Amino acid sequence: MKKLGEILLEKKILTKEELAQLLAKQQITRERLGDLVVKAGFLTTESLLNIVAEQYGLQYFNLKELVIPVALQKEVNFEILKKYRVVPVKLEDKKLFLGINDVSLLKDIDEIAFNLGKTIVPVLLSEISIDRILVDLEKLPYGTKDYQFKSLELIMQGGKNFDTLIITIIDYDDKIERIFIKENAPPFIKKSNMIEKIPYDSFTKSQILNIIKEVCDENERRSLVSNGFVSVKRSIMSKRFTLNFYKEKNSFFILVINNSSSFLNISNFKLGKDINKYLLEPAKGIFFLIAPFGHGKSSFITSIIDYLNSVGRYNILYIAERLNETLRNNRSNIVQIERSMIKDRAVFSEILNDFDPNILFIDNIDSSEMFSNVYKFVEAGRPAYIAFESNSIHSSVESLLYKESESSYKYHLNRLADNVKLFMNFRLVPSKNGQDKFFVYEYCVNSYKLKKIIRDNALNLIHTQVRGTGDYIPFELQLADLFLNNLITYEVAENFSLDVDLFKRHAKING
Repeated sequence: MKKLGEILLEKKILTKEELAQLLAKQQITRERLGDLVVKAGFLTTESLLNIVAEQYGLQYFNLKELVIPVALQKEVNFEILKKYRVVPVKLEDKKLFLGINDVSLLKDIDEIAFNLGKTIVPVLLSEISIDRILVDLEKLPYGTKDYQFKSLELIMQGGKNFDTLIITIIDYDDKIERIFIKENAPPFIKKSNMIEKIPYDSFTKSQILNIIKEVCDENERRSLVSNGFVSVKRSIMSKRFTLNFYKEKNSFFILVINNSSSFLNISNFKLGKDINKYLLEPAKGIFFLIAPFGHGKSSFITSIIDYLNSVGRYNILYIAERLNETLRNNRSNIVQIERSMIKDRAVFSEILNDFDPNILFIDNIDSSEMFSNVYKFVEAGRPAYIAFESNSIHSSVESLLYKESESSYKYHLNRLADNVKLFMNFRLVPSKNGQDKFFVYEYCVNSYKLKKIIRDNALNLIHTQVRGTGDYIPFELQLADLFLNNLITYEVAENFSLDVDLFKRHAKING
């Protein structure tokens, strides 16, 4: 069977150079190649699934509507559906058509068939559809009544307005604080300090333009076209919302902000005194804040800024990926800028010179060129807090520099070794009751050993050579404490541990 990369080359969707870049990125992010192709804009999700279906000889169902009668539900154990992330589509001639998204499940089809006691015909569904159906089936509860799935496209047909859209999304989760709506992507919501994708189908450009036409008056639409941004106030379901509309080139983006919500206080994260002395007492150096997508980086940054704003007088510059929070001046002067406004290093330099901040925050920096300005800022004796979307300390540095030449890579490593103050890697860990999440972190302060590892380009050794020293406080300490207090399961602790044996020692588990 041909690999996906080969097919994409044959279909001239990717060039060899583009494929090589995506494969290099895959080595760092560990994401599926198809997901990276969609993220990079080479294909839509639907186009990718059609190609994957062709590759594996499967039928692709682009679901708009689906009925799963209670009789079919009773034929299929829900725990098995959840375990494999699959959904029953129909039962026909004693064959169960089973919707899958992960083609690696094909090797388990015989096992699934045995567990279900059915002959299985796998069909390909979008991940969004499967997630939505599983969530809805569990809410029924499963096996009690017929279930009808409707895509967001169907829900919004018939001239339904923007308020209906918001109500539809709130029906999915009534604790939302933010709703993110973007072309060719499903909506995302923010609640507490989590961002999650809602299992609805993607928004088309036409749908978003209709929303803009409905919500914005003529002057506001003109402002959006000419300035790339307009903000509108609206009351929905007795809640006050700010609707921010953005235009970037020919694409549009909507951010719905619930004005009744507020960002988290730093105390909510329950940081230990050990890290507070580094994190909340700004000193010269770069503070790396690392976490995967959806684990609260933006909330954590805003809580730090809010704290510093309350205890000192600073000029704070916050370059955010999106301006989701409005930080008001208290004792400090805070300027917030959306990262898309900084087109290149020269613009960044101009902003730094004009505002002259003494503390810098950047959310999701993705350019080593931009990082050169950060070095200069820090070398002038000031602190910079930099957030990265990554899974580990070493992969965050690698992802930043992976495009650099060998000589340039070495140059950046030397400057990084001289200027880094702290690496902090954190996660939101699910509780045993499934309702709460715990903020768990590890951190590594700069030391002679860490400097040498960085300069020698041996970043993968951070977790082995520095762990266990007084300069590195690992996840496993907090995971063991949560486990011993019966707040998380062993499986969760094991999953989030970088060193399971170390966790077991702290948790006093033998064997």
